[in-house]
Amino acid sequence: MSREEWRSINRGSNVPLDRSVTKDFLPAAERISFRDLAMLGYPVKTALALAADVGDSERTCKRWLAGATRAPDRALVAVWLAILRRYR
Repeated sequence: MSREEWRSINRGSNVPLDRSVTKDFLPAAERISFRDLAMLGYPVKTALALAADVGDSERTCKRWLAGATRAPDRALVAVWLAILRRYR
């Protein structure tokens, strides 16, 4: 059974969802990039501020923001904390 069939069958029903199926909450075109998310937490000098919080070089952070390499989980946690500090 395809993912689309599973969604259409279980939409609005009380049947428990199959947890083994990966769920896409947003289509790939509508996903928020790491860069956009980081700019919410660090609106000014994003790479420099992220580097200070994570403890990596600014050059490495610029690679993450450009999408050249995947940002590690600790960078994502730092961005979440910056967003919470800013919008709390």
